[in-house]
Amino acid sequence: MRNSNQIVSEPHGYSGYKEQHVGDPVPATARGRVLVVDDDPGVRALMASVLTDEGYTVLEAADGDEALALLWDAGAGPLDMVLLDLMMPGMSGWSFLERHRNTRPPVPAVIVATALDPRGVRLPKNVGAVLRKPFQIDALLALVARFIRPAGAVGADAGSAS
Repeated sequence: MRNSNQIVSEPHGYSGYKEQHVGDPVPATARGRVLVVDDDPGVRALMASVLTDEGYTVLEAADGDEALALLWDAGAGPLDMVLLDLMMPGMSGWSFLERHRNTRPPVPAVIVATALDPRGVRLPKNVGAVLRKPFQIDALLALVARFIRPAGAVGADAGSAS
């Protein structure tokens, strides 16, 4: 990547993901449902493609308003986690977190941001982790796996922040 807002190339094998639409049936093989919220279409598409290829069902939103609509839409089905950019036009990631904090059941959020140093910021309770841009694909997948318990898993520590 040349900078955090421009995808120069996608990793081999991550160019043809299938977009998930609200109301589409959840595939029986889905590992979990992830909402990807980022105003940069390249970053959003890359995350969606990688996660879809790994068996996750992915919903996408370009800003906080779209994300809240998906989060609260019963037809969208339950979500397991949110990957959230902070700096977006319209409703920012910070505003989304404020409105999303009372969601029941709680849905953990992972902030995906360029310039956030979590050591100096008091993060809301619903934020489980921070992934810094530019990120490695393996780091993204490890974080998602940490927060989404595989089907049939017993006693896993998924969904709790370390």
